[in-house]
Amino acid sequence: MGRGMPDQPRSGMTENGVLVHDLKGFGHLTMALIRQLTRQHNDLTAGASAPVLVLAEDLKTIDFDVQRLASRSRESHLISALSVVCDSFMVAQLSRTLVEHHQPVYPMRVFVNREEAEAWLRSV
Repeated sequence: MGRGMPDQPRSGMTENGVLVHDLKGFGHLTMALIRQLTRQHNDLTAGASAPVLVLAEDLKTIDFDVQRLASRSRESHLISALSVVCDSFMVAQLSRTLVEHHQPVYPMRVFVNREEAEAWLRSV
């Protein structure tokens, strides 16, 4: 596959029932990528709602349509809670600001640590 962007994100379920989307290698979040994640969610959960953990360590930019999607999407029923793990404090702060402007209908938090993100998902 070389050093470019992967063909698709890796997704899987933890033993605690958390759906994990690993976006390693993806620097830009597009609607096409969101459609892939939604298909993977449906495949792994049979269309059921689940807490979702997004590992976004390489993510630097997000399409505006994706930003608005969380607050108005008909697929929002698939997510019971969402935690996003960023690799840097600065990206996490920018993500928090974005969430304030486009508040999703489900609980959402941004973390710089995966363990904290998973613990929060288990608590909601």
